[in-house]
Amino acid sequence: MFAIVACIVARFSFPFGDEPDYNYRAYQIIQDSHPIISPYHWLEGMLSNLDINSNCQINSTPTSLNVSIDAESCQQPFYQALIRIFIALFFTIPILMLCVTKHKSDNPQFNFRQISILLSLCFPGFIYYLGVLADEQLVLFLSILIVLYFKNIYVVIALLMAIFAIDAGSFIVVLFFYCLTIVYQWLYSIKGFSWLLTVATIQIIVFYVLGTEILKNIPYIPIIAEKAEAMFYALESKDLVDKYPVILRPIITYMSFIFFTPAYVKSPILYAAIGCLIFYSIFKLAKNFKSIEISHVNDFIVPSIAGFVSILCIVFVFPSYVNAKYYVFMLPFFIAAALPVLSYKKIFYTFICINLMLHVNLIYFKI
Repeated sequence: MFAIVACIVARFSFPFGDEPDYNYRAYQIIQDSHPIISPYHWLEGMLSNLDINSNCQINSTPTSLNVSIDAESCQQPFYQALIRIFIALFFTIPILMLCVTKHKSDNPQFNFRQISILLSLCFPGFIYYLGVLADEQLVLFLSILIVLYFKNIYVVIALLMAIFAIDAGSFIVVLFFYCLTIVYQWLYSIKGFSWLLTVATIQIIVFYVLGTEILKNIPYIPIIAEKAEAMFYALESKDLVDKYPVILRPIITYMSFIFFTPAYVKSPILYAAIGCLIFYSIFKLAKNFKSIEISHVNDFIVPSIAGFVSILCIVFVFPSYVNAKYYVFMLPFFIAAALPVLSYKKIFYTFICINLMLHVNLIYFKI
């Protein structure tokens, strides 16, 4: 229930049009024709009533602590907010139904997936990206289904093909994470956790040192080569490198994972609070690691490490992939990894507090 309420409140609270590549992405959703199998095909009647023109006035910089939001220009019309709410719920409610419906299997690992996805639906960054007017909304929905049915290779392949048809860039991220997780799980099963951490650390260092040089050596896999070539030419102008210095890219990704918009609307207190929660969870997991079931380590902790490494490797190589919209689907794994040491109720109440803090911040910025 809170996920639905949070989704509704977000449409009235979040600045109108302050979304990644809003004008281009929103125009695509509204003007392009969609195949009959696309959810947007069935929403075309509603989409045609949307006015995507936003004159939202926001005064902020990447490093400023204070933000000024013009409440009048950044508030979309009521009827339009209702349409956006319906579209967001169109994707949210099926996820809720899949997670709350009793599953035939008594496998506790599947239940962990359900719980972690339900908790993700209450997280500000997840709410934000599931409500954007862009293809990324549908990609996130499909990616969550991959998380839910991660062990069913046939379902995963079908969902990956669907994501590829929608957005090749997001497909690369999801595929890289999935393959890395499989490799890490295999490594953990034959060599143990220490070896896994060692390999992960070496991989991060290699990608950090080589960085964009890796783009020159990517073998000719059509879609990857095309993306790499376009990125390489963009890097020659130095604009992306100057805009996203390598050392700052993980920080930007972390901030946008929580709430950090293209117009630099931010909430430093949330970054600090969630950072403390993350370090506390890691400390508790390390302290109680020997008592955690091997199946939980394999199914959730290993994928969360693969997710962390995937994010770092990609942002070190592709500067334009710093936005967390590409990675927020991994959130359920991060949450599930912490469930042995943090009860789901504590996490849920924490997320409620975080949402309240964010909306109080946004109200303050509009005064």
